[in-house]
Amino acid sequence: MIKKSPLIPLFQRGANQRILTAVFLLSALPVLAVVMFPSQFDRVIPAESYVVFHNIAEFFSIMVSFSIFGIGWYTYERSGNRHALFLSTAFLSIGLLDFMHTMSNAAMPAFITANSSNKSTQFWIAARLFQAAAFLASAYIYPERPIRWLSKKVLMVSAILLTGLVVTGTVFFPEYAPVTHIQGTGLTPFKKISEYLVVVGLCISAAVYRRRMKKTGDRAVIYYLAAFIISIFSEIIFASYTKVFDTYNVLGHVYKIAAFYMMYKGVFIASVNEPYMKLADMTVSRDELSKEMEERTRAEEALRESEQRYHSLFENMVEGCAYCRMLFDDLGRPADFVYLDVNSAFGRLTGLENVVGKKVTEAIPGIKESHPELFEIYGRVALTGRPEKFEIQFAPLDICLSLSVYSMEKGHFVAVFDNITERKCAEREREANIEQLKSLADNLERYNRELEQFAYIASHDLREPLRMVSSFLQLIGQRYKHKLDKDADDFIGFAVSGAEYMQMLLRDLRSYSRIGRGEEPFILTDLNVALKRASDNMNTAIEENRVEIINEILPSVHSDEVQMVQLFQNLIENAIKFHSNEPPRIRISAEHKGAEWVIQVSDNGIGIAPEYFDRIFLMFKRLHTRDKYPGTGAGLAICKKIVERHGGRIWGESEKGKGATFCFTIPDKRQSQGARVMGKGTVAV
Repeated sequence: MIKKSPLIPLFQRGANQRILTAVFLLSALPVLAVVMFPSQFDRVIPAESYVVFHNIAEFFSIMVSFSIFGIGWYTYERSGNRHALFLSTAFLSIGLLDFMHTMSNAAMPAFITANSSNKSTQFWIAARLFQAAAFLASAYIYPERPIRWLSKKVLMVSAILLTGLVVTGTVFFPEYAPVTHIQGTGLTPFKKISEYLVVVGLCISAAVYRRRMKKTGDRAVIYYLAAFIISIFSEIIFASYTKVFDTYNVLGHVYKIAAFYMMYKGVFIASVNEPYMKLADMTVSRDELSKEMEERTRAEEALRESEQRYHSLFENMVEGCAYCRMLFDDLGRPADFVYLDVNSAFGRLTGLENVVGKKVTEAIPGIKESHPELFEIYGRVALTGRPEKFEIQFAPLDICLSLSVYSMEKGHFVAVFDNITERKCAEREREANIEQLKSLADNLERYNRELEQFAYIASHDLREPLRMVSSFLQLIGQRYKHKLDKDADDFIGFAVSGAEYMQMLLRDLRSYSRIGRGEEPFILTDLNVALKRASDNMNTAIEENRVEIINEILPSVHSDEVQMVQLFQNLIENAIKFHSNEPPRIRISAEHKGAEWVIQVSDNGIGIAPEYFDRIFLMFKRLHTRDKYPGTGAGLAICKKIVERHGGRIWGESEKGKGATFCFTIPDKRQSQGARVMGKGTVAV
């Protein structure tokens, strides 16, 4: 005969009201004690101790949830209690969500994705809201009332689907989940409102269940009402606490444990106690016994099939896997370990055979001397249960391994590993290639410096001889003009012109090679001032050609001010040189894009055909003859080198006959646009 609950006689004597009152007072007493005597009871618990307590409390609640599910689910065929079946299936989801809440705690190792207080609290709120909704719905489900949709299959699919949706949304799509906790701020209004909604749901459930108890006289309802009362206190605490590790938080978890126990008690009475009390005076028939034996046989067969599936998974893993027992010496230090089982990939990746039952020092001689750290790691995992992951160059087998070590039973460990020798070789080869490329880049930079030095010296040393040649050619031209025949005069003129052009080429080559020499530090330069100096230098050409320059207020950038003047001067000179029949009109503007300034210099000149864009920035490349447009073709090449020295880019935009726009960028090292573009103005005509 199964022992009856001690509360049943009290209930039968009409003492249910006193029981619930006592539960209320006992639940309120600890809270009142902390509120009235905070100096004695309201304390902050060390974080390490709280994490241990939290995990114990939560895992206890999880186990109770799964126990409720197991009782209600597996006794349904005997009890036929639809109410217990519904509640037990709901606790399957509650237990899974509480498990995700516990594993997502910020103090726990990352679980699937990075853990955080917000992630853990989101699972908590989901579990409590589902719990309140399930309690309220269960109040309208009676044990023996037929409900078509209330079947084990429907309930299980619904529980798994709902839990899967919550887990998937919270873990993989956190941006769509409501924020419940902000680091450094605390609980969000959503979290607090949700807790109060849970309280409201529990209060409604308690009212409905109380009416149900008066109507049906169901003795299990007293436990559900007690659980609701305790849960209400728990949720009020979790909605109002201010410190994670204080006494209130501990009380909330204690209340949760007590409430879950009461629910377990109620489901146990409804699903186990009552049915077996009914069967206490009955004789178990042969058919029933036969049926139980068949079910047991099916269960054993299912267990064998499950073991076969897991063994198949173990054998077909791509990674090597070894299940081992750690051996310790008399001082408790790891001394050796024995292979209890290995999969087929173990031999393929290591080349070892027939190691099951052997000590590792027998299977791999010299391992303890070459890798004593392995024994320390394996022993630590086997004793503490904390998994570890590492890579090692395994000398005895001349391979490189990536290992993950776990423990499912104290004193034992599982090593899952992969041979990463090829990957490591590829990494070393890549590092060698990087070093080689770096060496090539250094050599190229040195060659460029030497080339610039050569150009600078050549242009400097050739100036004096060329000046002498030009001077004497001019002197011959002046002294012997019209004294020789016409051909001689032409020849002398050609020589003088060639010498002058050579001087221009050397001057531009010297200017080009000097860019970047000396490496003057960049200072904050007002481009408006640089543009004004460039315009002043070009004042004669501007006046002679009736040039109109329109510019927006330009920004200040970190640059070489002298080179900025030269850059604007070359672009303005270029616009004047290649003007159309109309008076030249030049517009300079600036635009801030991302982390850089884009400066634009536009004109209404003859333009450039797009197919020549790749040539105009090359040194001494010309698109026209010197007779039509004077110059050496070095101006834009100098501009390009100046811009690149400042970390920018330069390009042209044009259509032939429609003017040209030259754009260049300068990095904005201040990362702030404020008050840099202030308006527009007109410079000169």
